[in-house]
This record gives sequence, C-alpha cells and structure tokens, in this order.
Amino acid sequence: MIDSLDLVIRQTLVAEIPSLATRIGFQPPDDAWRQRVGAGTGVWLSCALVDLREDRHRRSNEIRIEHHPTRRVLSPYLLRCDYLLSAWNSAKDSSAVQATTAEHGLLGRVVRTLVERAPLTPAAVLVPAELAGLPSAWREDTFDTEVLPPEGFTKIPEFWGTMGRAAPWRPVVWLTVTVPVAPEPTLVDGTVTTIITSAGRGRPAPDPETLLGVGGLVLDATGAHAAAPVPVGEALVTLADPAGSLLSRALTDADGRFVLDGVPPGTYDLVARATALPPTAPLSVTLPAATAGPLELQFT
Repeated sequence: MIDSLDLVIRQTLVAEIPSLATRIGFQPPDDAWRQRVGAGTGVWLSCALVDLREDRHRRSNEIRIEHHPTRRVLSPYLLRCDYLLSAWNSAKDSSAVQATTAEHGLLGRVVRTLVERAPLTPAAVLVPAELAGLPSAWREDTFDTEVLPPEGFTKIPEFWGTMGRAAPWRPVVWLTVTVPVAPEPTLVDGTVTTIITSAGRGRPAPDPETLLGVGGLVLDATGAHAAAPVPVGEALVTLADPAGSLLSRALTDADGRFVLDGVPPGTYDLVARATALPPTAPLSVTLPAATAGPLELQFT
C-alpha cells in the first residue's frame, strides 16, 4: 500500500521534472544512497519515509451497509505518512561547479511542483494500468497533502545522525500525505450487536442502549426448487413485534441476503414476501439469537 503512495509521489514529480525519472529514490540517504548517487550523474532526489501515524482526530466509527452482496463496511482510518526530501548532486563543489546551488535549484522545483499539485491525486498522474494496481478506495480520491508544515520537522538532528558518520547536514522538504486505509468489508450473517453509550458532565449518563443488526437469507423452496432452494432477490422482509407493529424492513439483494439494522433485543416475527410467491410463514425469533449464523426464511 505505501509503495503505491511512493508511486504517486514519484509520478507527480517526474511529470514536472522529467530528469528525476532515473534519479529519484525512496531509500534513506545513508551510505548506500550516497554511493548510488556518486556512481551516477546529475542531481538526485531522496524521498525518505520517516514516520507513520494514524490521524485519530478524524477517525469515524460510521458503518454503512452495501448490497449485492450484503456486507457491512467500516469507515476507513487515515494514515499520515511523513517524508523528508533532500537533493544530492553527484558532482562536488569546486570553482567550476556549483553543486550545492544545483541541489537548491532542484529543491525549489520540487516544492513548487508539490504545492501546485496539492492535494495529490492518483488519477491525475498514473496511467490506467498503474491506477488499477492501487487500493480501490484511492482510484478516484485525492490525498490531503501538506508541504513544509509551519511547525517544522522536529527530529532532523536525529534523522541525519542515523545516516552514517559521513552524512552531511542539508536542507530537507517535509512532505506529509494522508491516505485512507479501508478495512475489508464483512458479509453480514446472523446478529451483530451495537452498544450505544454516552457520557455527560454534571448529570448521570443514560443507560447504554443496545441495538442489533440482523442478517439473514431468503430462499425459494417451492416446486422444482424444493430439493435445492435458490436465493430470492428483491424480496421484502419485515420484522414486527408480537402486537403486529412494524419495526424494520429490508429488500434482499441478488444473493437473497438482507440486513435489518437498529433492532432492540426482544422477540419478533419475520416474514418475507416476493412477487409470484406466497408469503412465508412468520418466523418467531428472539434477539440476540442463541446460535450464530444467518436467519433463514423459505418460500414453500
């Protein structure tokens, strides 16, 4: 995943500074990097990844339900990636060569490119084959991008102190890119419990509220399907209390799956209805269910 972000940064810079196509690297600027630069020509750019953190201030616990198939999708968490970019000239300063000035020139072009291209957008710089290799959540997204945050990177002395005894102190561009990391969606089967709590100051907090998400399957077991029931799509599933009051309803997806969310614990009747099929007999269920697995309704 992080290698995909490296690719986005590389292609963003190369689009504006073609000379970096063969002179950009993501290894730390240590002895091995300096040997690599010394064996080449021109001015090189090191993009060293120095820190990874979750942006917890923006964390969301929102959950949404997707269909076809029915699954529960958690909001992505946000990963903050910090890079330090430094310029390296294969030549040395002399009366005839202004090597350091050339490094400063490259850093200036890098800053201008990143500022003009922020926020970084994969679709703007990657070809279709490269875009297809990204996490799906990235392909049409833009990444929050900070170039040279005003507080400055506070651990620059430690950074250069670990790059070998011959490592010179040199200016760096601090680049921060925040990318979404999406947990894998989960198929909804059986019962999922959500406990809603609250906290207050100066007054007692209310008792926690428990709500359930109920997953199930609707099958057609009539006629020719009696021996091998098949899923029923677009069936209407309703959940009512013993007095007949409707509490929740949902349509099944193409695989016959349904999810009923926000149901308090209790005993209920489940019924499924579909075109050209008789309603299912009410299925009495007590939630949360004593056994794991999806609830099943069959047309017979």
